[in-house]
Amino acid sequence: MSWQAVAEKDFRDAIRSRLLVALTALFALFAAGAAYVVTEISPPQQAQFTGEVTTVLLIVGLVQATAVFIPIVAIAVAYRSLAGERDSGSLKLLLSLPNSRSDVVVGKFLGRSGVVSAALLVGFAVGLVVTAVLADAFSPLEYVAFVLISLLFALVFVAITVGISAFTASTSRAAYGAFGLFVVFQFLWSLLAQGLVYALNGFSFEGIEEGDALFELFQFLS
Repeated sequence: MSWQAVAEKDFRDAIRSRLLVALTALFALFAAGAAYVVTEISPPQQAQFTGEVTTVLLIVGLVQATAVFIPIVAIAVAYRSLAGERDSGSLKLLLSLPNSRSDVVVGKFLGRSGVVSAALLVGFAVGLVVTAVLADAFSPLEYVAFVLISLLFALVFVAITVGISAFTASTSRAAYGAFGLFVVFQFLWSLLAQGLVYALNGFSFEGIEEGDALFELFQFLS
């Protein structure tokens, strides 16, 4: 049960440092602000033709911003999880207690996941109110599904970042590694997929049709 103690301590430390409060406020501002911008300032293209903003159209407008914002927050919360303990020397103390290495890694993952999850759920609850007010046709089920998928997305990046933090020697290397992977997955993956398909096609784009199945497969792998 020592992983539970590590997770509980990590979560309580976040509360004491006001990290959870700050993160919750940040998510609330993001969810409410993004919903307002999408509906009032730059409504989805479909809504411009139909004149109606539905929950699905609102979510479509939020996807791109969410795909960038959530990983950055998750990485910022998690990159110091173990590398920071190593930098300060407290990792030796943590491992001198009856904690195995796996207990520490699992506990840190759960602790940081709890911080991100609590902040995200409260923040998107605020966004739920804004969405319900702004959308012409509101569906709570569709919005909840979007929030749960966003939460899963955030936890994936927490897991990746805690893993990187566990085997790097400093917080700076953990940050570089985690943000480097984020850049690859978010901004460079399409170029890598095109390059791979180009190489497999004999270093030629001839014969590659738009919507090529192999390219679509590599796109989804990210």
